[in-house]
Amino acid sequence: MSLQILGFCSKGDHDRGIVAPGGLTDDITRSASGGLVTLASKVGLGDTVFVVNGATQEEQECRVANVGTELEGRIRVGVAL
Repeated sequence: MSLQILGFCSKGDHDRGIVAPGGLTDDITRSASGGLVTLASKVGLGDTVFVVNGATQEEQECRVANVGTELEGRIRVGVAL
């Protein structure tokens, strides 16, 4: 599934800039409570990201629950609904 990460808020900042290059990222895994995505931009634990389903355009506010390791210039990020 193709996802779009519109932007993020960090400790009171309300930036809605695009986090993923081209605004698109692929999810690695997902569940009813969140998912794992890869991002080129850095986000912090507890930041808020706005994830858009590429097929339905449905937007969901998520919290960054885990910031993983970098692989090929992209960071694995766990998000919670």
